[in-house]
Amino acid sequence: MNKNEESFKKSLQRYSHLANCHYTHIPDVVRKVAAEMRRRYGPKAYIAEPRPCDGILSTPKNNYFVELKYANNQLTDRQKKFGERINSINGKFFVLRKRFVRNKLIYSIETVYREKIYETDTLINMLQYIVNKEKTINH
Repeated sequence: MNKNEESFKKSLQRYSHLANCHYTHIPDVVRKVAAEMRRRYGPKAYIAEPRPCDGILSTPKNNYFVELKYANNQLTDRQKKFGERINSINGKFFVLRKRFVRNKLIYSIETVYREKIYETDTLINMLQYIVNKEKTINH
């Protein structure tokens, strides 16, 4: 997670309650212990699987797996495969993106294929859309 995505994460954590939802970040433990594990046990040291996504957005009706992206950052192959698996089961994975277009801040909800579901200029509006229009978010 780069510093812009880190800032986006902190904003979600700070303001999600205003839209009657909660964002829980899934920590990436692998990065913190990988170097130490390899130093101690060699290059074949077992390192835990990478986290499935950046976090979980809990609303009154559902829990969603979300991946946070900034600007034009793409999903990795692993993230895309995870999103496709989840969406084939229950359609509860999407990408929350923060970017600037012509010096204007834009927040969007997207599918794993970069199809836009919703765009707005405020974080609260994006979260309220998810809470209020949950039935329209189908992948």
